[in-house]
Amino acid sequence: MVFGLILLSLLAQGQAAASDAQTVVDTMVAATNRNLPPGVVSASAGPRTFIMNLSPPPRGTNVDAFADQYRQSSLGVVCRDPNLRRALDVYGITLRMSVAPAGRSTVVRDIVSADCAGIAAPAPAASPPAPAVPVGSPPAPPAQHGATLSGDDLEVLASRVRSFAPRDQFDMPPALPSVAGRRFSYTVTPLERGPDNLICDGFPSWGFWPQDGRLEVGATEGTGIKSDFASGSSRMFPTGQGISDFGTMVTFRSFRCQKTRLGSYTATNGFGAQFTVERSREVVTAIGGFAMPDTSWRTYWTTQVSGDAARQLSRSLRVRISGTLTDWAPGRPVLCGRNVSTPSMRRPYEETLDLCLFNGRADLFEVVDSRTGEVLFSSPR
Repeated sequence: MVFGLILLSLLAQGQAAASDAQTVVDTMVAATNRNLPPGVVSASAGPRTFIMNLSPPPRGTNVDAFADQYRQSSLGVVCRDPNLRRALDVYGITLRMSVAPAGRSTVVRDIVSADCAGIAAPAPAASPPAPAVPVGSPPAPPAQHGATLSGDDLEVLASRVRSFAPRDQFDMPPALPSVAGRRFSYTVTPLERGPDNLICDGFPSWGFWPQDGRLEVGATEGTGIKSDFASGSSRMFPTGQGISDFGTMVTFRSFRCQKTRLGSYTATNGFGAQFTVERSREVVTAIGGFAMPDTSWRTYWTTQVSGDAARQLSRSLRVRISGTLTDWAPGRPVLCGRNVSTPSMRRPYEETLDLCLFNGRADLFEVVDSRTGEVLFSSPR
């Protein structure tokens, strides 16, 4: 979710009056266009409206579901960020996501103040008032209590580490509250499968086979080699800091997914042969650990359906995954790093995976019909 990473410290510093909301919008647009987040083509302004123009999904993708998923993944972060919440509640600004696929009308999804009614607002500053929030300050972590942590709660924590920019080798990521023993449960809209669709590693997906009227939704684990991930100039999973060094594999299930194509270039191998390399980047937040994929646990559901019923069901499918968290080390519930694949003639892809990983174990997979809230399938581990 990108809103919390752009300007908006202007609001906390009181540099704009409530009557000048359009100036705030214009400033947000200018700041965003100088440093476009992944998946965003441009930012623009409407009357009291900040518009993020998203990269259109591949042809054949359900654009409405794509826009719904982007909005849903953004909602909790927006409503819990103090600066963004003030933009909604005080300045009356609308945050709009716009997708304009070729050959069809533009699809928009808005977030306004009323959408945050059921989401706890950031805690007010204590008396005497706290200093103004400096530029680039991350959102506050979720309060420590026994409640189950949602994907939005975890994303707030991950954003603290993801946005950390060390001045030198002596700086360490901020210490975060422990999540050890806490339950998590997140619900996502699965993405449509297909060779041209932008699905991140470990993110739920669905497919339809019209020849036999079969619709399937599932959640496979993403995998990687632990030593391939780096955080700056260091390893993402360092030794000697309380982090277990057992195993070589990293497996994970994603609940945040932003995948962007970055164009192509021509490469030459050691024999002088040239080939075209396709580049892409994934920004993923996930839950997992050091283990081999668990193929014994059923995390997919299939049903027989066809025609308009299949169309409507595919749009309403949601996947809910629950489990238990632990910490990687004291003060470190989440680790963030990057893995860049090396292209070859056999596999001509340069894929960058920006991963923030919570240490946890999923133990319940559910498929939900969002129209009714009915649990269509449940599979405990």
